[in-house]
Amino acid sequence: MGTARHRRGAGVGIALAVVLLLLVATLSGDQARAAPAYVTGSGFRVSTGPSAPVRGAGTSTPSPSSAVEPFASVAVAATLGVGADPGASVFDAGTGELYVVNAGSNNVSVISGTTLVGSVPVGLDPTSATYDVADGDIYVSDSNSSSVSVIYGVSLIATLPVGADPGTSTYDTSLAQVFVPNRGSNNVSILQGTTVVGAVAVGTAPTSATFDSNADSVYVTNSGSATVSVITGGVATNVSVGSDPDAALYNPSSGYVYVTNTGSNNVSVLTGAAVVGSVNVGTGPTAEVFANSNGYVYVTDSGSNRVSLVSGTSAAGTVTVGSHPSSAVYDSFDQEVLVTNQGSNNVSLVSGESVENTVDVGSAPDGSNFVANKNYDYVSDALANTVSVVRFSTAPGNTVDFNETGLASGTRWAVTFAGLVASSSSSQIVFHELNGTYPYVVGSVAGYGAVPLSGSLWVHGLPSGVQVRYTLGAQRTYEVTFAETGLAMQTLWTVTINGSVEKTSNPTIMVAEPNGTYPFTVGAVQGYSETPASGTASVNGSNPVPVQLNFVPGGNATHPLFGATFWIWAIVALVVLGVAVGGVLVWAQRRRPPRGGPP
Repeated sequence: MGTARHRRGAGVGIALAVVLLLLVATLSGDQARAAPAYVTGSGFRVSTGPSAPVRGAGTSTPSPSSAVEPFASVAVAATLGVGADPGASVFDAGTGELYVVNAGSNNVSVISGTTLVGSVPVGLDPTSATYDVADGDIYVSDSNSSSVSVIYGVSLIATLPVGADPGTSTYDTSLAQVFVPNRGSNNVSILQGTTVVGAVAVGTAPTSATFDSNADSVYVTNSGSATVSVITGGVATNVSVGSDPDAALYNPSSGYVYVTNTGSNNVSVLTGAAVVGSVNVGTGPTAEVFANSNGYVYVTDSGSNRVSLVSGTSAAGTVTVGSHPSSAVYDSFDQEVLVTNQGSNNVSLVSGESVENTVDVGSAPDGSNFVANKNYDYVSDALANTVSVVRFSTAPGNTVDFNETGLASGTRWAVTFAGLVASSSSSQIVFHELNGTYPYVVGSVAGYGAVPLSGSLWVHGLPSGVQVRYTLGAQRTYEVTFAETGLAMQTLWTVTINGSVEKTSNPTIMVAEPNGTYPFTVGAVQGYSETPASGTASVNGSNPVPVQLNFVPGGNATHPLFGATFWIWAIVALVVLGVAVGGVLVWAQRRRPPRGGPP
Protein backbone atom coordinates (compact mmCIF):
# COMPACT_ATOMS: atom_id res chain seq x y z
CA MET A 1 0.00 0.00 0.00
CA GLY A 2 2.83 2.41 0.93
CA THR A 3 4.61 1.67 -2.35
CA ALA A 4 1.44 2.25 -4.35
CA ARG A 5 0.83 5.49 -2.54
CA HIS A 6 4.42 6.51 -3.26
CA ARG A 7 3.95 5.79 -6.96
CA ARG A 8 0.63 7.59 -7.12
CA GLY A 9 2.08 10.59 -5.28
CA ALA A 10 5.18 10.66 -7.47
CA GLY A 11 3.00 10.37 -10.58
CA VAL A 12 0.86 13.26 -9.45
CA GLY A 13 4.00 15.32 -8.73
CA ILE A 14 5.48 14.54 -12.13
CA ALA A 15 2.20 15.37 -13.90
CA LEU A 16 1.93 18.67 -12.06
CA ALA A 17 5.52 19.52 -12.90
CA VAL A 18 5.00 18.76 -16.59
CA VAL A 19 1.82 20.85 -16.69
CA LEU A 20 3.66 23.66 -14.93
CA LEU A 21 6.58 23.36 -17.34
CA LEU A 22 4.32 23.58 -20.41
CA LEU A 23 2.39 26.45 -18.89
CA VAL A 24 5.43 28.59 -18.09
CA ALA A 25 7.02 27.79 -21.44
CA THR A 26 3.84 28.90 -23.21
CA LEU A 27 3.62 32.04 -21.12
CA SER A 28 7.27 32.88 -21.70
CA GLY A 29 6.74 32.46 -25.43
CA ASP A 30 3.65 34.69 -25.36
CA GLN A 31 5.55 37.31 -23.40
CA ALA A 32 8.41 37.17 -25.87
CA ARG A 33 5.97 37.67 -28.75
CA ALA A 34 4.19 40.54 -26.97
CA ALA A 35 7.33 42.43 -25.93
CA PRO A 36 7.97 45.63 -27.89
CA ALA A 37 10.86 45.43 -30.36
CA TYR A 38 13.20 48.35 -30.84
CA VAL A 39 15.25 49.00 -33.94
CA THR A 40 18.83 49.83 -33.01
CA GLY A 41 21.36 48.91 -35.65
CA SER A 42 19.76 50.63 -38.64
CA GLY A 43 19.46 53.96 -36.90
CA PHE A 44 15.82 53.63 -35.90
CA ARG A 45 14.33 53.13 -32.45
CA VAL A 46 10.67 52.44 -33.10
CA SER A 47 8.52 50.44 -30.71
CA THR A 48 6.18 47.98 -32.41
CA GLY A 49 3.62 46.64 -29.97
CA PRO A 50 1.54 43.46 -30.26
CA SER A 51 -1.39 45.29 -31.86
CA ALA A 52 0.71 46.32 -34.88
CA PRO A 53 -0.31 44.71 -38.19
CA VAL A 54 1.51 41.69 -39.50
CA ARG A 55 3.85 42.71 -42.27
CA GLY A 56 5.29 40.79 -45.16
CA ALA A 57 4.97 40.61 -48.90
CA GLY A 58 2.27 42.93 -50.14
CA THR A 59 1.77 44.78 -46.86
CA SER A 60 1.51 48.55 -47.30
CA THR A 61 3.39 51.16 -45.27
CA PRO A 62 1.33 52.43 -42.31
CA SER A 63 -0.49 55.58 -43.34
CA PRO A 64 -0.75 58.75 -41.27
CA SER A 65 -3.62 58.86 -38.82
CA SER A 66 -6.87 60.03 -40.41
CA ALA A 67 -8.41 60.85 -37.02
CA VAL A 68 -6.45 64.04 -36.41
CA GLU A 69 -8.16 66.43 -34.05
CA PRO A 70 -8.57 69.90 -35.61
CA PHE A 71 -6.91 72.84 -33.90
CA ALA A 72 -8.73 74.22 -30.87
CA SER A 73 -8.27 77.88 -31.87
CA VAL A 74 -6.39 80.07 -34.30
CA ALA A 75 -5.71 83.78 -33.94
CA VAL A 76 -3.15 86.50 -34.61
CA ALA A 77 -1.01 86.50 -31.48
CA ALA A 78 1.07 89.55 -32.43
CA THR A 79 1.70 92.04 -35.21
CA LEU A 80 5.34 93.09 -35.43
CA GLY A 81 6.65 96.14 -37.25
CA VAL A 82 9.56 95.23 -39.54
CA GLY A 83 11.23 96.86 -42.55
CA ALA A 84 9.63 98.00 -45.79
CA ASP A 85 8.06 95.48 -48.17
CA PRO A 86 8.72 92.28 -46.20
CA GLY A 87 8.54 89.08 -48.21
CA ALA A 88 10.50 85.85 -47.92
CA SER A 89 11.63 84.51 -44.55
CA VAL A 90 13.71 81.64 -43.22
CA PHE A 91 13.86 79.93 -39.82
CA ASP A 92 17.13 79.23 -38.00
CA ALA A 93 16.39 76.02 -36.09
CA GLY A 94 19.66 76.32 -34.16
CA THR A 95 18.80 79.64 -32.51
CA GLY A 96 15.00 79.50 -32.85
CA GLU A 97 14.95 82.83 -34.68
CA LEU A 98 13.14 83.88 -37.86
CA TYR A 99 14.81 86.08 -40.49
CA VAL A 100 12.48 88.27 -42.61
CA VAL A 101 13.80 89.83 -45.82
CA ASN A 102 12.69 93.47 -46.33
CA ALA A 103 13.11 94.35 -50.02
CA GLY A 104 12.13 98.00 -49.58
CA SER A 105 14.50 98.90 -46.73
CA ASN A 106 17.49 96.71 -47.64
CA ASN A 107 17.63 94.91 -44.33
CA VAL A 108 16.64 91.71 -42.55
CA SER A 109 14.48 91.68 -39.41
CA VAL A 110 15.25 89.04 -36.77
CA ILE A 111 12.30 87.70 -34.73
CA SER A 112 12.30 85.41 -31.70
CA GLY A 113 8.86 84.11 -30.79
CA THR A 114 6.70 87.25 -30.85
CA THR A 115 9.55 89.70 -30.27
CA LEU A 116 11.66 91.67 -32.73
CA VAL A 117 15.26 91.17 -31.54
CA GLY A 118 17.33 92.83 -34.25
CA SER A 119 17.80 94.21 -37.74
CA VAL A 120 20.73 93.48 -40.07
CA PRO A 121 21.63 95.72 -43.05
CA VAL A 122 22.22 93.86 -46.32
CA GLY A 123 22.56 94.73 -50.02
CA LEU A 124 20.10 96.38 -52.41
CA ASP A 125 16.65 94.88 -52.94
CA PRO A 126 17.03 91.61 -51.00
CA THR A 127 14.51 89.04 -52.22
CA SER A 128 15.13 85.63 -50.61
CA ALA A 129 17.06 83.84 -47.88
CA THR A 130 18.45 80.34 -47.30
CA TYR A 131 19.56 78.65 -44.08
CA ASP A 132 22.86 76.73 -43.96
CA VAL A 133 22.20 73.93 -41.48
CA ALA A 134 25.90 73.04 -41.22
CA ASP A 135 27.17 76.32 -39.77
CA GLY A 136 23.96 78.21 -38.94
CA ASP A 137 24.53 81.03 -41.47
CA ILE A 138 21.74 82.85 -43.34
CA TYR A 139 22.38 83.65 -47.04
CA VAL A 140 20.40 86.62 -48.44
CA SER A 141 20.19 87.25 -52.19
CA ASP A 142 20.67 91.00 -52.91
CA SER A 143 19.08 91.22 -56.36
CA ASN A 144 20.29 94.74 -57.25
CA SER A 145 23.78 94.42 -55.75
CA SER A 146 24.89 91.21 -57.50
CA SER A 147 25.82 89.93 -54.07
CA VAL A 148 24.84 87.58 -51.27
CA SER A 149 24.89 88.82 -47.68
CA VAL A 150 25.88 86.22 -45.08
CA ILE A 151 24.36 86.68 -41.60
CA TYR A 152 25.17 84.84 -38.38
CA GLY A 153 23.00 85.64 -35.37
CA VAL A 154 22.25 89.37 -35.70
CA SER A 155 25.51 90.27 -37.48
CA LEU A 156 26.53 90.59 -41.11
CA ILE A 157 29.70 88.48 -41.42
CA ALA A 158 30.36 88.60 -45.19
CA THR A 159 29.20 90.01 -48.51
CA LEU A 160 29.97 87.68 -51.41
CA PRO A 161 30.07 88.74 -55.09
CA VAL A 162 27.89 86.55 -57.31
CA GLY A 163 26.28 86.95 -60.75
CA ALA A 164 23.78 89.60 -61.80
CA ASP A 165 20.33 89.69 -60.20
CA PRO A 166 20.61 86.70 -57.81
CA GLY A 167 17.32 84.92 -57.10
CA THR A 168 15.96 82.19 -54.81
CA SER A 169 18.80 79.97 -53.61
CA THR A 170 18.88 76.46 -52.14
CA TYR A 171 21.09 74.53 -49.73
CA ASP A 172 22.68 71.23 -50.79
CA THR A 173 22.78 69.11 -47.62
CA SER A 174 25.10 66.57 -49.25
CA LEU A 175 27.86 69.04 -50.19
CA ALA A 176 27.07 71.67 -47.53
CA GLN A 177 26.94 74.30 -50.29
CA VAL A 178 24.51 77.06 -51.29
CA PHE A 179 23.45 77.33 -54.96
CA VAL A 180 22.42 80.85 -56.09
CA PRO A 181 20.74 81.30 -59.51
CA ASN A 182 21.68 84.60 -61.19
CA ARG A 183 18.92 85.83 -63.51
CA GLY A 184 21.03 88.47 -65.21
CA SER A 185 24.09 86.35 -65.99
CA ASN A 186 22.47 82.96 -66.74
CA ASN A 187 24.55 81.00 -64.26
CA VAL A 188 24.51 79.61 -60.72
CA SER A 189 27.04 80.67 -58.09
CA ILE A 190 28.15 78.00 -55.59
CA LEU A 191 28.95 79.16 -52.07
CA GLN A 192 30.49 77.35 -49.12
CA GLY A 193 30.81 79.16 -45.84
CA THR A 194 31.94 82.66 -46.75
CA THR A 195 33.65 81.66 -50.00
CA VAL A 196 32.49 81.52 -53.61
CA VAL A 197 33.75 78.10 -54.75
CA GLY A 198 32.41 77.93 -58.31
CA ALA A 199 29.81 78.76 -60.92
CA VAL A 200 27.79 76.67 -63.40
CA ALA A 201 26.27 77.94 -66.66
CA VAL A 202 22.52 77.20 -66.96
CA GLY A 203 19.59 78.39 -69.13
CA THR A 204 18.21 81.87 -69.67
CA ALA A 205 17.03 83.94 -66.69
CA PRO A 206 17.29 81.36 -63.89
CA THR A 207 14.95 82.37 -61.07
CA SER A 208 14.91 79.72 -58.34
CA ALA A 209 16.58 76.51 -57.22
CA THR A 210 15.69 73.46 -55.13
CA PHE A 211 17.69 70.48 -53.89
CA ASP A 212 16.77 66.83 -54.55
CA SER A 213 18.32 64.93 -51.63
CA ASN A 214 17.61 61.55 -53.23
CA ALA A 215 19.56 62.22 -56.44
CA ASP A 216 22.02 64.74 -54.93
CA SER A 217 20.97 67.17 -57.66
CA VAL A 218 19.99 70.84 -57.77
CA TYR A 219 17.08 71.86 -60.04
CA VAL A 220 17.15 75.42 -61.43
CA THR A 221 14.12 76.96 -63.18
CA ASN A 222 15.10 79.03 -66.25
CA SER A 223 12.15 81.39 -66.82
CA GLY A 224 13.51 82.78 -70.08
CA SER A 225 14.20 79.49 -71.87
CA ALA A 226 11.36 77.25 -70.66
CA THR A 227 13.87 74.79 -69.23
CA VAL A 228 15.08 73.37 -65.96
CA SER A 229 18.81 72.87 -65.44
CA VAL A 230 19.60 69.74 -63.41
CA ILE A 231 23.01 70.16 -61.77
CA THR A 232 24.68 66.93 -60.67
CA GLY A 233 28.36 66.73 -59.82
CA GLY A 234 28.95 70.26 -61.11
CA VAL A 235 27.48 69.51 -64.55
CA ALA A 236 24.18 71.01 -65.75
CA THR A 237 21.69 69.18 -68.00
CA ASN A 238 18.88 71.27 -69.49
CA VAL A 239 15.38 69.76 -69.61
CA SER A 240 12.47 71.34 -71.50
CA VAL A 241 9.37 72.14 -69.42
CA GLY A 242 6.43 74.55 -69.75
CA SER A 243 6.49 78.29 -70.39
CA ASP A 244 7.99 80.65 -67.79
CA PRO A 245 8.91 78.09 -65.10
CA ASP A 246 8.85 79.82 -61.73
CA ALA A 247 9.39 77.47 -58.78
CA ALA A 248 10.53 73.90 -58.19
CA LEU A 249 9.61 71.59 -55.32
CA TYR A 250 11.14 68.25 -54.32
CA ASN A 251 8.65 65.68 -53.03
CA PRO A 252 10.53 63.39 -50.61
CA SER A 253 7.71 60.85 -50.66
CA SER A 254 7.66 60.12 -54.40
CA GLY A 255 11.10 61.45 -55.36
CA TYR A 256 9.49 63.67 -58.02
CA VAL A 257 10.38 67.32 -58.62
CA TYR A 258 7.41 69.56 -59.44
CA VAL A 259 7.93 72.73 -61.55
CA THR A 260 5.23 75.41 -61.78
CA ASN A 261 5.01 76.92 -65.28
CA THR A 262 3.38 80.34 -64.89
CA GLY A 263 3.12 80.99 -68.63
CA SER A 264 1.50 77.68 -69.65
CA ASN A 265 -0.63 77.09 -66.52
CA ASN A 266 0.68 73.62 -65.81
CA VAL A 267 3.11 71.71 -63.62
CA SER A 268 5.93 69.62 -65.06
CA VAL A 269 6.84 66.48 -63.12
CA LEU A 270 10.49 65.40 -63.28
CA THR A 271 12.54 62.52 -62.00
CA GLY A 272 16.26 62.80 -62.56
CA ALA A 273 16.74 64.67 -65.84
CA ALA A 274 13.51 63.38 -67.42
CA VAL A 275 9.98 64.78 -67.55
CA VAL A 276 7.55 62.03 -66.56
CA GLY A 277 4.33 64.00 -66.55
CA SER A 278 2.53 67.32 -67.00
CA VAL A 279 -0.51 68.38 -64.97
CA ASN A 280 -2.85 71.21 -65.97
CA VAL A 281 -3.65 73.60 -63.12
CA GLY A 282 -5.22 77.06 -62.79
CA THR A 283 -4.08 80.44 -64.07
CA GLY A 284 -0.70 81.75 -62.96
CA PRO A 285 0.65 78.90 -60.82
CA THR A 286 3.45 80.15 -58.58
CA ALA A 287 4.16 78.61 -55.19
CA GLU A 288 3.74 74.98 -54.15
CA VAL A 289 4.07 72.86 -51.02
CA PHE A 290 4.00 69.13 -50.17
CA ALA A 291 1.61 67.83 -47.48
CA ASN A 292 2.83 64.79 -45.55
CA SER A 293 -0.67 64.00 -44.31
CA ASN A 294 -2.12 63.00 -47.70
CA GLY A 295 0.79 63.08 -50.16
CA TYR A 296 -0.68 65.91 -52.25
CA VAL A 297 1.27 68.79 -53.74
CA TYR A 298 -0.71 72.03 -53.32
CA VAL A 299 -0.16 74.63 -56.08
CA THR A 300 -1.30 78.24 -55.65
CA ASP A 301 -3.08 79.45 -58.82
CA SER A 302 -2.71 83.19 -58.31
CA GLY A 303 -4.99 84.14 -61.24
CA SER A 304 -7.76 81.66 -60.43
CA ASN A 305 -8.13 82.31 -56.68
CA ARG A 306 -7.74 78.63 -55.96
CA VAL A 307 -5.28 75.89 -55.05
CA SER A 308 -4.74 72.89 -57.35
CA LEU A 309 -4.00 69.48 -55.82
CA VAL A 310 -1.56 67.17 -57.58
CA SER A 311 -1.02 63.50 -56.72
CA GLY A 312 1.90 61.79 -58.45
CA THR A 313 1.50 62.83 -62.09
CA SER A 314 -2.26 63.47 -61.97
CA ALA A 315 -4.62 66.25 -60.95
CA ALA A 316 -6.39 65.45 -57.66
CA GLY A 317 -8.83 68.35 -57.27
CA THR A 318 -9.05 72.06 -56.53
CA VAL A 319 -9.88 74.21 -53.51
CA THR A 320 -11.23 77.77 -53.75
CA VAL A 321 -9.35 80.16 -51.45
CA GLY A 322 -8.99 83.94 -51.16
CA SER A 323 -7.98 86.49 -53.78
CA HIS A 324 -4.61 86.15 -55.50
CA PRO A 325 -3.01 83.33 -53.45
CA SER A 326 0.74 83.95 -53.47
CA SER A 327 2.38 81.37 -51.18
CA ALA A 328 1.68 78.22 -49.18
CA VAL A 329 3.29 76.39 -46.26
CA TYR A 330 2.49 73.11 -44.49
CA ASP A 331 1.41 73.01 -40.84
CA SER A 332 2.78 69.69 -39.64
CA PHE A 333 0.94 69.84 -36.28
CA ASP A 334 -2.58 70.27 -37.60
CA GLN A 335 -1.84 68.74 -41.01
CA GLU A 336 -3.14 71.86 -42.74
CA VAL A 337 -1.88 73.84 -45.74
CA LEU A 338 -1.74 77.57 -44.97
CA VAL A 339 -2.33 79.71 -48.07
CA THR A 340 -1.59 83.45 -48.00
CA ASN A 341 -4.05 85.46 -50.14
CA GLN A 342 -2.43 88.69 -51.25
CA GLY A 343 -5.59 90.23 -52.66
CA SER A 344 -7.93 89.54 -49.71
CA ASN A 345 -5.47 90.08 -46.83
CA ASN A 346 -6.06 86.72 -45.18
CA VAL A 347 -4.77 83.18 -44.80
CA SER A 348 -6.84 80.15 -45.84
CA LEU A 349 -6.39 77.00 -43.76
CA VAL A 350 -6.87 74.11 -46.16
CA SER A 351 -7.56 70.65 -44.74
CA GLY A 352 -7.47 67.94 -47.39
CA GLU A 353 -9.75 69.28 -50.13
CA SER A 354 -11.62 72.02 -48.28
CA VAL A 355 -11.02 75.31 -46.44
CA GLU A 356 -11.46 74.76 -42.72
CA ASN A 357 -10.88 78.32 -41.53
CA THR A 358 -9.73 81.78 -42.59
CA VAL A 359 -7.61 84.23 -40.60
CA ASP A 360 -7.35 87.97 -41.36
CA VAL A 361 -3.80 89.38 -41.42
CA GLY A 362 -2.12 92.59 -42.65
CA SER A 363 -2.22 94.21 -46.05
CA ALA A 364 -0.96 92.22 -49.09
CA PRO A 365 0.48 89.12 -47.38
CA ASP A 366 3.26 87.87 -49.64
CA GLY A 367 4.89 84.94 -47.89
CA SER A 368 4.77 82.92 -44.69
CA ASN A 369 6.81 80.50 -42.65
CA PHE A 370 5.36 77.88 -40.29
CA VAL A 371 7.55 77.12 -37.25
CA ALA A 372 6.46 73.78 -35.84
CA ASN A 373 8.14 73.89 -32.45
CA LYS A 374 6.39 77.19 -31.67
CA ASN A 375 3.17 76.39 -33.58
CA TYR A 376 3.31 79.84 -35.21
CA ASP A 377 2.78 80.89 -38.82
CA TYR A 378 4.74 84.06 -39.56
CA VAL A 379 3.01 86.01 -42.39
CA SER A 380 4.85 88.83 -44.15
CA ASP A 381 2.43 91.72 -44.80
CA ALA A 382 4.13 93.45 -47.75
CA LEU A 383 2.12 96.71 -47.84
CA ALA A 384 1.72 97.01 -44.06
CA ASN A 385 5.45 96.56 -43.32
CA THR A 386 4.51 94.09 -40.60
CA VAL A 387 4.68 90.41 -39.77
CA SER A 388 1.47 88.82 -38.47
CA VAL A 389 2.18 85.98 -36.01
CA VAL A 390 -0.69 83.50 -36.31
CA ARG A 391 -0.93 81.17 -33.32
CA PHE A 392 -2.50 77.71 -33.40
CA SER A 393 -3.65 76.16 -30.11
CA THR A 394 -3.38 72.41 -30.46
CA ALA A 395 -1.97 69.38 -28.68
CA PRO A 396 1.74 68.80 -29.38
CA GLY A 397 2.82 65.92 -31.59
CA ASN A 398 4.82 62.84 -30.66
CA THR A 399 8.45 63.30 -29.68
CA VAL A 400 11.02 62.26 -32.31
CA ASP A 401 14.65 62.59 -31.26
CA PHE A 402 17.82 62.32 -33.34
CA ASN A 403 20.96 61.57 -31.32
CA GLU A 404 24.49 61.73 -32.68
CA THR A 405 27.76 60.14 -31.59
CA GLY A 406 31.25 60.71 -32.94
CA LEU A 407 31.32 64.48 -33.49
CA ALA A 408 33.77 66.72 -31.63
CA SER A 409 32.12 68.63 -28.80
CA GLY A 410 30.38 71.78 -30.04
CA THR A 411 30.24 70.69 -33.71
CA ARG A 412 27.03 71.81 -35.42
CA TRP A 413 25.04 69.14 -37.25
CA ALA A 414 21.60 69.13 -38.83
CA VAL A 415 18.60 66.98 -39.73
CA THR A 416 15.75 67.53 -42.16
CA PHE A 417 12.68 65.64 -40.92
CA ALA A 418 9.15 65.80 -42.35
CA GLY A 419 10.16 68.86 -44.37
CA LEU A 420 11.49 70.73 -41.31
CA VAL A 421 15.17 71.61 -40.86
CA ALA A 422 16.83 71.71 -37.44
CA SER A 423 20.45 71.99 -36.37
CA SER A 424 22.30 71.90 -33.07
CA SER A 425 25.76 71.92 -31.56
CA SER A 426 24.62 69.49 -28.85
CA SER A 427 24.22 65.74 -29.35
CA GLN A 428 20.41 65.76 -29.72
CA ILE A 429 17.87 67.29 -32.11
CA VAL A 430 14.18 66.93 -31.19
CA PHE A 431 11.08 67.20 -33.40
CA HIS A 432 7.37 66.85 -32.61
CA GLU A 433 5.14 65.17 -35.19
CA LEU A 434 1.70 63.63 -35.51
CA ASN A 435 1.25 59.99 -36.49
CA GLY A 436 2.54 59.15 -39.93
CA THR A 437 5.58 58.02 -41.92
CA TYR A 438 8.08 60.79 -42.59
CA PRO A 439 11.37 61.02 -44.53
CA TYR A 440 14.56 62.36 -42.95
CA VAL A 441 17.96 63.46 -44.25
CA VAL A 442 21.07 63.85 -42.08
CA GLY A 443 23.19 66.88 -43.03
CA SER A 444 26.85 66.43 -43.93
CA VAL A 445 29.61 67.67 -41.61
CA ALA A 446 32.99 68.55 -43.12
CA GLY A 447 35.58 65.86 -42.38
CA TYR A 448 33.04 63.27 -41.19
CA GLY A 449 30.98 60.46 -42.63
CA ALA A 450 27.49 59.75 -41.24
CA VAL A 451 25.39 56.59 -40.90
CA PRO A 452 22.51 56.60 -41.74
CA LEU A 453 22.37 59.39 -44.32
CA SER A 454 18.60 59.27 -44.86
CA GLY A 455 15.54 57.09 -44.38
CA SER A 456 11.93 57.08 -43.21
CA LEU A 457 10.55 56.93 -39.69
CA TRP A 458 7.15 55.66 -38.58
CA VAL A 459 5.64 57.87 -35.85
CA HIS A 460 2.74 56.12 -34.15
CA GLY A 461 1.99 57.47 -30.70
CA LEU A 462 5.23 56.51 -28.94
CA PRO A 463 8.56 58.33 -28.59
CA SER A 464 10.78 57.35 -31.49
CA GLY A 465 14.04 58.42 -33.01
CA VAL A 466 17.22 57.79 -34.95
CA GLN A 467 20.78 57.17 -33.79
CA VAL A 468 23.30 58.91 -36.09
CA ARG A 469 26.93 57.75 -36.04
CA TYR A 470 29.60 60.14 -37.35
CA THR A 471 33.10 58.90 -38.18
CA LEU A 472 36.04 61.31 -38.45
CA GLY A 473 37.89 61.28 -41.75
CA ALA A 474 35.50 58.79 -43.34
CA GLN A 475 35.23 58.56 -47.10
CA ARG A 476 31.99 59.60 -48.75
CA THR A 477 29.50 56.81 -48.26
CA TYR A 478 26.39 55.65 -50.09
CA GLU A 479 23.38 53.84 -48.70
CA VAL A 480 22.71 50.15 -49.25
CA THR A 481 19.26 48.82 -48.38
CA PHE A 482 18.50 45.27 -47.24
CA ALA A 483 14.76 44.62 -47.59
CA GLU A 484 13.05 41.54 -46.18
CA THR A 485 9.70 39.91 -46.84
CA GLY A 486 7.96 37.09 -44.99
CA LEU A 487 8.69 37.88 -41.33
CA ALA A 488 6.01 38.70 -38.76
CA MET A 489 5.91 42.26 -37.44
CA GLN A 490 7.85 41.77 -34.20
CA THR A 491 10.55 39.49 -35.56
CA LEU A 492 14.09 40.71 -35.02
CA TRP A 493 16.51 40.00 -37.89
CA THR A 494 20.14 40.84 -38.51
CA VAL A 495 22.63 41.46 -41.29
CA THR A 496 26.40 41.46 -40.84
CA ILE A 497 28.24 43.56 -43.44
CA ASN A 498 31.82 44.78 -43.41
CA GLY A 499 32.20 43.52 -39.83
CA SER A 500 29.23 45.49 -38.52
CA VAL A 501 26.10 43.77 -37.17
CA GLU A 502 22.88 45.63 -37.97
CA LYS A 503 19.63 44.66 -36.21
CA THR A 504 16.02 45.70 -36.77
CA SER A 505 12.40 44.62 -36.57
CA ASN A 506 11.43 46.91 -39.48
CA PRO A 507 11.22 45.63 -43.07
CA THR A 508 14.49 47.33 -44.08
CA ILE A 509 18.03 47.79 -42.85
CA MET A 510 20.04 50.66 -44.32
CA VAL A 511 23.82 50.87 -44.08
CA ALA A 512 26.26 53.34 -45.60
CA GLU A 513 29.57 52.27 -47.12
CA PRO A 514 32.16 53.76 -49.51
CA ASN A 515 32.28 52.47 -53.07
CA GLY A 516 33.32 48.82 -53.17
CA THR A 517 32.06 45.25 -52.80
CA TYR A 518 31.24 43.91 -49.34
CA PRO A 519 30.35 40.38 -48.17
CA PHE A 520 27.29 40.03 -45.99
CA THR A 521 25.61 37.28 -43.98
CA VAL A 522 22.01 37.10 -42.80
CA GLY A 523 21.42 35.95 -39.24
CA ALA A 524 19.28 32.84 -38.67
CA VAL A 525 15.75 33.54 -37.42
CA GLN A 526 13.93 30.88 -35.38
CA GLY A 527 11.14 29.27 -37.35
CA TYR A 528 12.30 30.56 -40.75
CA SER A 529 14.75 29.82 -43.52
CA GLU A 530 16.32 32.74 -45.36
CA THR A 531 17.31 33.28 -48.99
CA PRO A 532 20.02 34.28 -49.58
CA ALA A 533 21.82 33.47 -46.35
CA SER A 534 24.93 35.31 -47.56
CA GLY A 535 26.30 37.14 -50.56
CA THR A 536 27.97 40.37 -51.64
CA ALA A 537 26.62 43.93 -51.84
CA SER A 538 28.07 46.28 -54.45
CA VAL A 539 28.31 50.01 -53.74
CA ASN A 540 28.86 52.14 -56.82
CA GLY A 541 27.74 55.74 -56.45
CA SER A 542 24.44 57.11 -55.21
CA ASN A 543 22.18 54.43 -56.73
CA PRO A 544 23.25 51.07 -55.27
CA VAL A 545 21.12 48.01 -55.99
CA PRO A 546 19.01 46.99 -52.95
CA VAL A 547 19.44 43.49 -51.55
CA GLN A 548 16.16 41.54 -51.32
CA LEU A 549 15.90 38.89 -48.59
CA ASN A 550 13.09 36.33 -48.45
CA PHE A 551 12.16 34.51 -45.23
CA VAL A 552 10.00 31.39 -45.44
CA PRO A 553 8.43 29.66 -42.40
CA GLY A 554 9.96 26.26 -41.71
CA GLY A 555 13.41 25.11 -42.75
CA ASN A 556 15.96 23.72 -40.29
CA ALA A 557 14.79 25.95 -37.48
CA THR A 558 14.76 24.90 -33.84
CA HIS A 559 11.38 24.91 -32.16
CA PRO A 560 11.24 27.92 -29.83
CA LEU A 561 10.18 25.69 -26.92
CA PHE A 562 13.76 24.47 -26.62
CA GLY A 563 15.49 27.81 -26.50
CA ALA A 564 17.40 29.28 -23.56
CA THR A 565 14.22 30.49 -21.88
CA PHE A 566 12.88 26.92 -21.85
CA TRP A 567 15.87 25.53 -19.95
CA ILE A 568 15.61 28.25 -17.32
CA TRP A 569 12.01 27.25 -16.69
CA ALA A 570 12.96 23.58 -16.94
CA ILE A 571 15.30 23.96 -13.98
CA VAL A 572 12.53 25.72 -12.06
CA ALA A 573 10.12 22.91 -12.93
CA LEU A 574 12.61 20.22 -11.80
CA VAL A 575 13.01 22.00 -8.48
CA VAL A 576 9.23 22.07 -8.12
CA LEU A 577 9.13 18.38 -9.06
CA GLY A 578 11.71 17.53 -6.40
CA VAL A 579 9.79 19.42 -3.75
CA ALA A 580 6.52 17.74 -4.80
CA VAL A 581 7.97 14.21 -4.74
CA GLY A 582 9.73 14.87 -1.41
CA GLY A 583 6.49 16.13 0.08
CA VAL A 584 4.61 13.04 -1.11
CA LEU A 585 7.24 10.71 0.40
CA VAL A 586 7.16 12.49 3.74
CA TRP A 587 3.38 12.41 3.76
CA ALA A 588 3.34 8.69 2.90
CA GLN A 589 5.95 7.89 5.60
CA ARG A 590 3.82 9.54 8.23
CA ARG A 591 0.72 7.58 7.15
CA ARG A 592 2.54 4.18 7.36
CA PRO A 593 1.18 2.10 10.31
CA PRO A 594 3.66 1.25 13.15
CA ARG A 595 5.40 -2.17 13.16
CA GLY A 596 3.49 -4.88 14.91
CA GLY A 597 0.16 -3.14 14.43
CA PRO A 598 -2.81 -4.29 12.41
CA PRO A 599 -2.08 -5.36 8.85
